[in-house]
Amino acid sequence: MKIAVFGATGGIGKFVVKHALEKGYEVNAYVRTPDKLKIDNKNLKVFVGQVSDYEKIKETINGCDGVIIALGISMKFGYEDTSSLIAHENIIKAMNETNVKRLIDWSTPSIKYKEDKPSFATIVPGILASIFLPKAKKFLKK
Repeated sequence: MKIAVFGATGGIGKFVVKHALEKGYEVNAYVRTPDKLKIDNKNLKVFVGQVSDYEKIKETINGCDGVIIALGISMKFGYEDTSSLIAHENIIKAMNETNVKRLIDWSTPSIKYKEDKPSFATIVPGILASIFLPKAKKFLKK
């Protein structure tokens, strides 16, 4: 199994990369800052780029069996961060062009989905995002 991991230097991303390598998977890790990924493994290939670099994203995904997105957004109050949306658009487009069908998305923030069952876990994250990340949430609704 070969996977591409976006956000591989964050908390969740590092866990995903480490776990996948322990299982013997090949991992293409997409990062902005390669020095933050302190893992040395023959099955790890690091791709350095920005979420706006479509060709590099497509190169990272090409030949993979699946993609895992573990991107976060800026937690700075009032910071208008559209990088998550740009990343998702580019990753999904590249997946379609390279015929990769499997996607696991551990990204933030949470937004309401019409089939969500009302519960603490589905309501509170949206409320918190509205309070602390209003611009990011507004942008994701577009």
